[in-house]
Amino acid sequence: MSKVFLLISKHWDKFTHLQVTCAVCGSVEGANVKDREFARPVDLEKALRSLGVSEYELQAAHHVFRSGLPTFIPVTSEIARKLGVLD
Repeated sequence: MSKVFLLISKHWDKFTHLQVTCAVCGSVEGANVKDREFARPVDLEKALRSLGVSEYELQAAHHVFRSGLPTFIPVTSEIARKLGVLD
């Protein structure tokens, strides 16, 4: 069984931008990962909320923005595809 995570990190040269990268552990058929950038943490939070991500995981965007430390959140492959970071 494969696991899919979103790696949320902050650009070192941009004040509010967050980068989301898909990380796949195991095998996901036809997996082609991409990066996606969000201009503000609230934009990422809204996108994740619309896809049904838990309230606890939604706070990751703000945590990364405040601390600058990257973090992983677990998601389904369906959520990653809808977010546009997994083909």
